[in-house]
Amino acid sequence: MIKKALFSKNNILAFVVSFSAAYLLFPNFFELIIFPIDLSGNSLDPSWVVTMGYANIKDLIWGKEFAFTYGPLSYLTLRIGWGANKFSFLLFDIFYFINLFTICFLTYTKSKNKLLVVFAIISVVLLFPFFIGGSQSLVLLLFLVFWIRQNIESIKWYKYVFSIILLPLMFFIKFNTGLIAFLPYYGMLIYFIITKKEKIKWILLYGSIPLVLIFILSKILNVELYGYIISGIEMVTGYNEIMYLEQFNFINYQNLTYVFIFLSLLFLLIRLFKEKKTYLKNLFTLCLFTLCLFIIYKQAFVRADIQHVMEFYNYILLLVLCFMDFFSYKLKNIMTLFTTALISIGLFICVQNSEFKSISIKSKIDKRNYFESFMDFTPTSSMRIFPNENQIPQSILKRIGNETVDVYPWNIQLLFENKLNYLPRPVIQSYTAYTKYLEDLNFEHYNSEKAPQFVLFNYLSIDNRYPLFDEVKMNLILLKNYSKIDAFTLNGNDYILLEKKKNIKPVKLKFIKEYAMLINSPLIPKKDVYYELELYHTLSGKLYGLFKHTPSIKIAIKTANRKISEFKTSNALLKTGIFSDKFINRNEEFQETIDSLNKQKTAIIEYNLIPQKSKYFKEKVRIKEYKITQ
Repeated sequence: MIKKALFSKNNILAFVVSFSAAYLLFPNFFELIIFPIDLSGNSLDPSWVVTMGYANIKDLIWGKEFAFTYGPLSYLTLRIGWGANKFSFLLFDIFYFINLFTICFLTYTKSKNKLLVVFAIISVVLLFPFFIGGSQSLVLLLFLVFWIRQNIESIKWYKYVFSIILLPLMFFIKFNTGLIAFLPYYGMLIYFIITKKEKIKWILLYGSIPLVLIFILSKILNVELYGYIISGIEMVTGYNEIMYLEQFNFINYQNLTYVFIFLSLLFLLIRLFKEKKTYLKNLFTLCLFTLCLFIIYKQAFVRADIQHVMEFYNYILLLVLCFMDFFSYKLKNIMTLFTTALISIGLFICVQNSEFKSISIKSKIDKRNYFESFMDFTPTSSMRIFPNENQIPQSILKRIGNETVDVYPWNIQLLFENKLNYLPRPVIQSYTAYTKYLEDLNFEHYNSEKAPQFVLFNYLSIDNRYPLFDEVKMNLILLKNYSKIDAFTLNGNDYILLEKKKNIKPVKLKFIKEYAMLINSPLIPKKDVYYELELYHTLSGKLYGLFKHTPSIKIAIKTANRKISEFKTSNALLKTGIFSDKFINRNEEFQETIDSLNKQKTAIIEYNLIPQKSKYFKEKVRIKEYKITQ
């Protein structure tokens, strides 16, 4: 009888559909091949990606010597094979396959609307990109909420097991998603306490196991937990303050996103008030879905470029599929219209995108490259950066030799391609030193014996940010403790070679005074004085920051020639500090500042803060002054 039920027509069809979907969504390549960077293009993302592997190879301490949103297991999602074990990739991919298969299988078998589930599964298969990369942390979060939703429906030990595996996995892959993952998991345990559906002894056991595993794995993976958690939180808050884009050109996408959010939440609200007997379960389901919806939305619409916006639609239908609630009504029920509309919106947006039009199912079917690469894999098989056309002049290479070297602001791969002795600062790229805590990690590193002997310096930033204030304290040390010894141009990029001076002294900031000024008042900079500025948000500003990004603020720099230059900044960067009575806008001016060749036209008369809207900020700015000494 059991065998007959197991091989029923419904289960066989569910198996075929689910296995096919999981197979198509399985990676079609084994590892990411690292090629030489085209320096005329973007070197920022390739550099941090490859450095994740370097951090593991060099046994850097995550959270202390290395601070990033990604963690020591990030190579599994970024597919960085450099220094990795191929069986760790294989085990991760099998686990990934099992989760995808189970989501499709259980949602199909438990659904009252099989056609709609198949429609959703086909849509998920179509919408998933070939390379998920770091966004796979979102997919793992959706796996987790699927198991949590299944567990509150009927408690089973294996559902706990999958959840417990996912928690430390996410925590050490990408910290921000990993930290958020604890909310739904422990929310589930609290739900069980309230509803008395689980014994306290089991709740205590299942609540403690993930924490114990994380502690044990932190020792194995070379993670300093306190620093890893604090730096991760700082990265998340700093990102929300400064990484948004203002030239948003996807207003139709955003409007449809609001429609999607409204319809999905309305569906669950109707279900909440319609089914009184399961009110608590439906309320928890609503909270669980809303949390994931919010996370995917923020991931897409804070940065708000086409790549991030499309991530919302790449994965949002998997979120719907993870909640069997959307498929719990028969075809003719009006509630089915909600789910149909949600799937249709996701498909419509992706069809409009040019990248989607290039997707071929045939390419998703062919997995030969994956298995061939698995057989040929070595810890260095992905590193195909030699030969390359990014060779630094021999005179520069000879001067550096085997001494330690860092790069400013972000082109780390250039060092690998020239076989230099890279010594990373804790926050490896300038644009990610978002907050005072993160900046101080680099400041302490450069203000000690750990500082590299050489720095390849290129005065750049992103998003119209003032390069001097991206890593303001590090730049202060470079100006004080390093000297320019050479310069060169490589593929259109100008570099200065800086060398650490002999018998240097640590840079110190001696507190002078603290006071307040009005937000629209100018700050007149003094020579060798360092300023920490702090703005305060109003309630409306805090709410705006929660649902979009932290209200924007610009810093306007007025020079002696009456020219005003405006740059993007944030409250976190201003709290980190600003300095200099000289305007530095390119490599040559940085070099002139090091050489003390002061030009009157570059003298700064005043700094002014320009808030996005005055209603988002309180009128007073807190200022601390420090004397720069050695």
